[in-house]
Amino acid sequence: MEDSPVFTQSRMYEISARLLQFGRFAFLSVLPATALLFWFPRDGRYVHPPAWWGPLFLTIIGAWMAAIFASVLIAAFMKCDRCRRRPTIVLNLKHLPRGTSEWQAIRDFFFPSEMRLKAFECAHCGARFQLSR
Repeated sequence: MEDSPVFTQSRMYEISARLLQFGRFAFLSVLPATALLFWFPRDGRYVHPPAWWGPLFLTIIGAWMAAIFASVLIAAFMKCDRCRRRPTIVLNLKHLPRGTSEWQAIRDFFFPSEMRLKAFECAHCGARFQLSR
């Protein structure tokens, strides 16, 4: 990958990827916020959470949705330097390579290899690019 050219919009790529990571972590943080409902007082079938729980839950949901939306919006404005198509917006189901464990798959979901290696490949033309360091 050392001989690959630097992607001209690498800053946009990194921001989009970081927002996507933040959105994934925000989605994960919805689970503990929802689990708090089990410890709040109940009146029969109805849970009565404290006043601070609603704004907390809405803030987490808002951060999750805003981060994912901003990530996709930024990705929509990026173009591959070679084929001029959008390099990250594709419908491509990734299959785990043989020998990949569940923990590696989870790590790759929250910390993509593109960000760790500072390089990526266009999904359309296969051109390899480096991200600025």
